Order: sequence, then C-alpha cells, then structure tokens
Amino acid sequence: MAKSKAGPQPIHVVSNGKGWAVVKPNARRALRIRPTRHEAVQFAKDNAAKGGDMVIFVHDRSGLVETRIPATAAARLCPRPKRKTTAKVSS
Repeated sequence: MAKSKAGPQPIHVVSNGKGWAVVKPNARRALRIRPTRHEAVQFAKDNAAKGGDMVIFVHDRSGLVETRIPATAAARLCPRPKRKTTAKVSS
C-alpha cells in the first residue's frame, strides 16, 4: 500500500544557542545551523524548492511562528541561478 501525504511537509527555522537552525519535525538534528535568520530562511527556501511540497515556518526568538511561507512562494522568491555559458573561442 502506498503512503499518502496529508499535506505539505513543514520545515521550521528556529533560534538556538548557536544561531538559527533549520529543522524538520521529529528530526534528531538540525538540517543546518546558520549565524543569521536571513541565511537560515534562504537555506530553508532552497531546500523547499528542491523538495517539492513543503511549507516553511519562521519562528521568532521566543519560539512563536512569525511567518508561514508556502513552497510555491519559496520557489518563486528564491529562483535557481542560471548557469553561465561560455562561448568557445576558435583560433
């Protein structure tokens, strides 16, 4: 029997003693710890854009949810950089 997802998978950006952690629920460890909240949110957006149906919850320092970012918005706000192509120079 195939598992059915109940909805978007959450990713949380929370403050900890070392900076801001990006965590998934029921995880034993953080996906990544960044020194600033902005960097942690950017990492979460990148992760959500790669992972599909996810939602990002950004918490304030006291632990309350401050912002909710749907995965579609995360992908739109954090577009993947385009690869630079270099033309071959013939001599």
